[in-house]
This record gives sequence, structure tokens and C-alpha cells, in this order.
Amino acid sequence: MKMDKTHTYIERINRVIDYIESNLEDEITLDDLAGIADLSKYHFHRIFHSFTNESLYGFISRLRIERAATFLLLQERSLTEIALSCGFNDSATFSRAFKKQFKMSATEWKKKHNSKIHQDKNRKSTNNISMKIPKEGHLNVLLTEEKDLHDMHIAYIRHTGSYAGNLKLFKSLHKKLMEWATPSGLTKNPQTKDLVIYHDSMGITDNDKLRISLGIIIPEGTRVSGEIGSLCISKGKYLLCRFEVHKDEFGQAWTQVFRTILPQRGLQTDDGYCFELYPPNCYNKAKETTLVDIYVPIKRIE
Repeated sequence: MKMDKTHTYIERINRVIDYIESNLEDEITLDDLAGIADLSKYHFHRIFHSFTNESLYGFISRLRIERAATFLLLQERSLTEIALSCGFNDSATFSRAFKKQFKMSATEWKKKHNSKIHQDKNRKSTNNISMKIPKEGHLNVLLTEEKDLHDMHIAYIRHTGSYAGNLKLFKSLHKKLMEWATPSGLTKNPQTKDLVIYHDSMGITDNDKLRISLGIIIPEGTRVSGEIGSLCISKGKYLLCRFEVHKDEFGQAWTQVFRTILPQRGLQTDDGYCFELYPPNCYNKAKETTLVDIYVPIKRIE
């Protein structure tokens, strides 16, 4: 395919994936998705598979099961409630699908991973950080605050595949995003901030299917195209935790949010994107540290 055609398809498939991810709890039809992609159903199936290396319904099913697995660890809800919130018609259908993917029941899977948490081993989160509690203790939290956020419109560039520790990858993605944003004057807007959205959970999703979106906040209605997509982080209540971290401490910061700060405040994660937000001039060259705001959608533990 020619480059311009490839970019057109990337734009359309990203729109479809964003729609799927935002509507996993609802019925998702081929007609709807083909319409979003502006393709015939026949060509949409083929193009979706060529860009994701997964069948359409295999992709949807995998995202639903992986979201349910994440909710099992981070939300105090029954299996039936989790199943319905992830788009399964009933708990029996969910149980069969879960066991097929993870080779054990959802109850066994939760018990196994909760046991690991209590032993200070890896824990997984909706933000896709593999989390460990280090022996040296907790990081210093500069700010912890519950905030009501308005809708935030984001322009992003997305990567699918392994990314942990790959600073070169993040720099490359940021460069491409800035090459798009700078000519439009978006980088001069004082409201513009860099952010990273982690769509999947490391340790639940296979490394070659992990998705991250590196983005900037944009005015509503800003036009995007090609590799640059757009999405909306929905308004709602979020927990903000601010850290100053070295390059190897990001995972530790996320761990502290999910493992310590949320439970201490009587909170659990709600549906929505978890993300990192970077204020201007966030990097301290002298100290080799980065100022990062971690945002998690929240609700009270009932």
C-alpha cells in the first residue's frame, strides 16, 4: 500500500479501536464498526486483521476478558457484576471465556494473583505498569488530591508492542507528535501538556499486544489525520498523585498509588483511562528526575 493509503487506514482502525475500548460493556456490531471505519464490511474485516493481526471478534473478546481480569484485582465487585460491565451476557459465558484464555477459573486466577500481591510480588493495573514494591520503601508523594476533571480532548500517536524501558521509542513517538503539533501552534498553548495513556495491563496482555498512546491536550474540534488520532478522557472524579521520580521509579510510583494510597483513602478504580500527565519543564537535568502527575479514575469502596 502507498504511504498515504496506509496512514488513512491507520486513522480509521485507530478510530475503531478507540470506539471498541470505550464501549466494551455494550453490544458492538460489525455494521457499527464498518461505518466508523467508512469501509464495506468485507474490506473492513480484511484491513482490521492486516493491521492488528487479530480477527475483529477475537480482538473484542480478548479486550473484554483482559479488562475483567484487571477489574478482578482492582475492584470490589462480584464476578457477575464484572462480567456484565465487560460486555458478557451472563457469568456463565464469561467464566467459559475466561478459563479458555487463562487456563483457570476467574476465582482461581484472582486468588493466585492476590496471593502474589500479599507476598510483595508483581501486581498489575489498568495503566499497564508492572508494579513491584521495592525493599527500600515508598517514594515521597508531593501531592495527593481528589479532583473533578472536565472532558479532556487528546491528540495521540499510538504504539503496539513491548515498550518497557525503551526510552528511544518514547522519544521517537514524541518527535512524531511534535512534528504534527508544532506547525499548528498547539505547542505554544499554555494548556498543552504531554501525557501517556496505558491501555492494557502488563502481565495480563501479551507483550506484543500492549498498547500505549503518547499524547497532548488539544482544543475540542482540532482536526487530526493519519498516525495522529484523537480521543476524549471523560469527565469524572480522579485521584491525582504527584511524584518526582528517577527513570527507573515510574513503576514504583504506580504501585504505590494502587497498593497503598487508594486503599488508605477508601477508594478503588473506576472505569476509564489511567494516565500520566507531565507539566511543562518537568525534567530536572541536575537531579535527573521527572515530575509526573498520575491520574486514576476513582469511586468509593462500598
